[in-house]
Amino acid sequence: MKKIILLIFCFLIIQVKLFAQLGKVSTDADAKSKFPLSISFQPIFLMNNTVRFDAEIQQKEKSSAFVVGLEVINGKTDLLYRNINDDEAEKDYVSGGGINLAYKLKLKPTEKLTSFYFSPGITLRTLEFAVKGDAFYSYIEDGIEYITFGESETKYPINSGFLFANFGYHKVWNTNILLDTYFGYGYKMSSRNELLERNRNYEQPIYGFNYNGFVLQAGIRFGFQIKN
Repeated sequence: MKKIILLIFCFLIIQVKLFAQLGKVSTDADAKSKFPLSISFQPIFLMNNTVRFDAEIQQKEKSSAFVVGLEVINGKTDLLYRNINDDEAEKDYVSGGGINLAYKLKLKPTEKLTSFYFSPGITLRTLEFAVKGDAFYSYIEDGIEYITFGESETKYPINSGFLFANFGYHKVWNTNILLDTYFGYGYKMSSRNELLERNRNYEQPIYGFNYNGFVLQAGIRFGFQIKN
């Protein structure tokens, strides 16, 4: 948890430094096309075994933009949960995907590619946990059902929705290099799986896969303005 707080603090410091560049916004090139398009990547999601890409379409003569993000989630879950359940989480595996839909409202209407913004949105995810551990399980052999004890794998589906609102700064250098930094607050709702919660506590950490409640978030996007 301390590492997460430290990362968020670093993002906020970067955000403040970018805000200090407000006076330089006017030096950026104007958008040339009617709908400028950019593609970006968010490295912080790798901490939760997630690859996240965002596509953003701005509106040249309006004060808004639309963002569609895709997530691919695949890997062991022990990176953020190394100290829970006596290291049992090192055997767990998560896979799934998600989609992010957001609307950016520029704080000041401009045709510049660089702008400050307010962004409400929603993220929807569907996941499957493969939990390994010693337990009683049944199997069928020659038409007869047997019950035995040993290592088994149980799969648990988890679906979640995350409503959020962010403030951020979208910066473009040399008309094609993009840096977007943001921070905000949101509320996450996850489907409750009592069987999973009995064996693991993924619902307890604030950034847990099965967490329900308010979440403070911050992040940085790196990418390219592929259509000016």
